[in-house]
Formats: sequence, structure tokens, C-alpha cells
Amino acid sequence: MQNYQRNRTIVLSLCFLFLLLFITFSYIHRSDTLQLLPERFTTLNEDWDVYFGDMYVQTVDLPTDIDVGKNTTYFAVTQLPNTPNSYDHLLIRSSLQDLTVYLDGEIIHQKINEQDGDFRAPLTSSWELVYLPHNYQGKQLTLEISSETSAFAGTINPIYIGSADAMLFDIIKHQSLNFIVGLVLFILAIVCLFTALSQRKFVDNRLLYLGLFSMTTSLWIFGESKLLQFITGNPFIIGGLSYLMVPLMVSFIALYIKEVITKRFIMLFRIVSLSFGLITFLMLYLQQYNILNFIELTAILLTIILISAIIQVGALIYEYFKDKNTEIKKVAHYFAILIIAFLLEITLFYTKTFQAISSMLLIGFLIFFILLFIDTYKYLKRSAEQAQKTKLLEILAYQDLLTGGLNRTAYERDLKIQLETAKHFRLVLIDLNYLKYINDNYGHTLGDHAIASVYKLLLDAFDGEHCYRIGGDEFAVLSNQSDERTYQHQLTDLRKRLNELSDTLPYTLDVAVGSAVYAKEERQSYTQFYHHVDQLMYKDKVERKKRS
Repeated sequence: MQNYQRNRTIVLSLCFLFLLLFITFSYIHRSDTLQLLPERFTTLNEDWDVYFGDMYVQTVDLPTDIDVGKNTTYFAVTQLPNTPNSYDHLLIRSSLQDLTVYLDGEIIHQKINEQDGDFRAPLTSSWELVYLPHNYQGKQLTLEISSETSAFAGTINPIYIGSADAMLFDIIKHQSLNFIVGLVLFILAIVCLFTALSQRKFVDNRLLYLGLFSMTTSLWIFGESKLLQFITGNPFIIGGLSYLMVPLMVSFIALYIKEVITKRFIMLFRIVSLSFGLITFLMLYLQQYNILNFIELTAILLTIILISAIIQVGALIYEYFKDKNTEIKKVAHYFAILIIAFLLEITLFYTKTFQAISSMLLIGFLIFFILLFIDTYKYLKRSAEQAQKTKLLEILAYQDLLTGGLNRTAYERDLKIQLETAKHFRLVLIDLNYLKYINDNYGHTLGDHAIASVYKLLLDAFDGEHCYRIGGDEFAVLSNQSDERTYQHQLTDLRKRLNELSDTLPYTLDVAVGSAVYAKEERQSYTQFYHHVDQLMYKDKVERKKRS
């Protein structure tokens, strides 16, 4: 065991050393000389004049944030540089804004968030790829911007000019970490959900809730990654996915804590989960009927999440000190990572740092989920091993070691079920004749073989019925078949099989049999009924001995 741990430590240390050296030398020899796709674009971020109507306000460099209120229209103006003709597109990020692009006073592109009707799509932040007509160099570029939200009312994001494919590839390159983390969590979620729904042996729903939590988190990351436009142009998905996933994430993590961690506050976490589930539907309703948009609702939601988190953490701390719940201590460092990540996200939101999810936040989420998945895997592995042991013990408890079939304990278990549920059933009692003679003359080994052979022939003759060895040379059959003709056919088949086997043995296999049908409506005592069947078997034994 010590050698195993030492070898594992050495291998992990060498892997870490190699990774560190690879990163170090990659930094030392950093260069783009071998890059196949050159960056065929440049920025247009310098010397923008800002106007309200015809009134000049200031000259700024992008990105910038102008101090204006929501629904205020302003203009940003610059002169297009003398760039190559292959630089034929502008790439502009519209953050929940209406955007109109003019070239020398003529509209060349427009993005307007539709406001008609009560049932409206959410505001969207989107990439706007604007085609520039030939000989645009030196002409005046004007952006007309306004937003329904105060958070983005004065935002002017960086603007790029260049080849469309180069700029789109640059978006993918800079958002690749978001995509990778989201994809990893999405795949893990699918595995968890498939396993949880296909396996019925798990004693709790932790795998299901972990899968749902991972799924909603991955969708939130995809929504925040600015890559959804590469997949769909649906404004509801682009503008609503990430917002709607936030309360669902809280709902599913509360269910996970309820299932796995807390013992005292199960109802509290169930209420939290239900509440945030209802908040999701409420957000959808308020947005669709144009009462509050998602960005305004999120400001309220994050405050509710913060209050809820304080209450839940307080409850868990109380339970830990009150009940010494070791599960809380066990996963506390996992959730510390998640709490820090959420606090960072809330800070970014309230400081209006909306540009992207930070790399540290993404890595924090990835570490949290990997640790949680590892912990869940270990738990499920232990549960599977325990279930296997339990199943083995159950098999041994109801298995007759000599015949490999059902024993007296199994007979009593199944008899109880029959007495509680069946209106009538047949009891057949069988006793092996001449077992003492076989033991005395041929040895106990052949005696045991005779017992096992009779049990096997019982299974063949009473096909589909439950057969039991209830004593040394005594057997029983519990059958739902009450028809006498069917029973006589089974009995005839049994005796035929016994005669055929006896022809191959140095001794004769013979059994005494008694049988009757127990009917509930007759209200007879089962003890009396059993005694009656036992007497029928004894009578058959005497008669067969006389004949032999």
C-alpha cells in the first residue's frame, strides 16, 4: 500500500513538473511567426467624437462609458482610416442597445430591439457584422446608440475593422475558455442525468440534482460566452438563456444540499429550491409582458440570492456545530470555491463590468464541479459495493446451500405474501422416501446427491412455480395454479422423471406427495390447512411403502 501511494505521488509530481516546464518554455519562445491565420483586422478605438444631436460633447477612446440615462440617443463619430480593401467589415458589440450605423450620412446597418406589443422578445447583446462598401476609406462613420437599460445606456464597446472571417475567428479564440468549460460541464451533466435516469439502484437523487446543476451552469456559461450567435440567431435564446439559468442554478444546488448534506434543514432547502424555481417563471412572465426586462430583474435576483446564501450558510454552520454533521465539513471547501465565484460575479455585475466572465471565475467553477463529481463518484462506488454486499447477503439468506435453490426462510417469506395478497393458492408438500437407506448403504454424499436431484426434478415438473427445500429431505411448492387436472399432470410428470433417473442410479428415487388448495374465503387457519396437507403426504408415504 505504501509503495502504491509513493508511486502515485511520484507520477503526479512528474506530470506537474512537465506541465510547468511546458508552460514556461512556451512563454519564453512565444511568437506568432508560424500562425496560419494572420490577424487581418485592426481596431478603430481612437478619436471618437460624441454628440447629443448637433451638440459636441467630448472626444474619447474606446471602450468608454458616457454618462447618460436610459433611452437617451447619442452619436459617436470618427473618420475611417486608409486600410486595405480586404478590410471590408466592421465588428461592433451592441450591449442591450439599439444601434444604427451611418457612412457619410447613409444608413448601412441597423439593429433595433423590437418594442411593439405586450409580448416581446428580451433585449439582446449581439455582435454586429457590418459590411463596408467599396472605397469607404476617409469617409465619416457614425454610430447612433441608445439603450432601454441604465446599465448600458452610455456604453461604447471596442470596434474592429477587417476581414469578416479573421474577426469572427478572433471572437472564437478569445472565448475558447468559456466554450471548453461549458462543454466539459455539459458533457458531465449528460453523463450524470443519463446514469441517474437509467439506474434505479441509487438510494438518493444526488446524481440527478448534480447533473441538473451542471447542465444549467454550462448553459449559463454558454450564454455569457458571446458565442451563441455562432449557433443560433434566436433573440430569445441569445437574450434570455443566461439570465434564466441563474435562478435554476440556485434551485438545483439547494436540492443537492437537501439530498446530500443537511439533515436538520431539509425543509428549508426544499423551500429555497421551490422559491427560485417560481422566480424563474416570474422572471419569464415579467420580461415577456414588458413589465421588467431581464437585466433589471437580475439586479433584484442577485440581491435575493445573496440573502438566501447567507441564510443557507448560516443554517449549515448551525447544523455543523449543533449536530456535528461531518458531511458539511467534508464539502465546505468545495462550496467555498463556488461562493467566492458567485461573490466575484455579483461584484462584476454591480461594478458594471459586463464584458465577460473572468478566467478565474470559469476555472473556479470547473474546479468546484470536478471536485463535486469526484466526491459523487466515490459515494456511488461505495453505494454500489454496499448494494452488492447486501444483495449477496440476501441471496445467501434465502438460498439452500445443498440444492442452490430456495430455502425455508424464502418459503416463509413467500408464504406471507401469498396469505396477504392471494385469494387462493396450492401447497404441495414432498418428502424423499428411503433417504436413510441411501445414506446407510451408499454414503451421505450420494444421499445429498439424491436430495439435490429431487429438487431439480421438482423445478422441471412444476415449471414456473416456487419450489423450496424446507427440511432435510422435505420440499414444498407454492403455486397459483388451483386447477386439479393441471396439478395431476405436473405430479405425473414428476414421477415419470423420477423413474427415468432411478434407472441410471444404484438406488430408487421415490417421493411421497400431499397437496391441497388454500382458499381465503373459507376462513380456515393456515396451520390447520398445513397439517391437513402434511397428513395427505404421510398417507401417500404409507401407501407407497406398502406397494413397494
